[in-house]
Amino acid sequence: MFKTLMMVISVFLVMVLIMQVVGPSRAAIVVPTESYIVERGDTLWGLAERFAPNSMDLREYIFRLRRLNDLQHSATIQPGQRLYLPSP
Repeated sequence: MFKTLMMVISVFLVMVLIMQVVGPSRAAIVVPTESYIVERGDTLWGLAERFAPNSMDLREYIFRLRRLNDLQHSATIQPGQRLYLPSP
């Protein structure tokens, strides 16, 4: 019985440690509501002007758009590319 209890406690502690290291997923931070296929001439700023809620700063929307689509190192988008749009 002691051995089983120690095993359960060990598994629990490992899970807690993993959760601390990994942290929350991106989906928990920003949830996409729809996807958009990039067309020729589209820019992140233009997409923000089209899809951002009126009350949101366009720079904040672009930040969320880049984070959601893993575009941290590049602001370049290509025609045909699928982007997930952040929820309002």
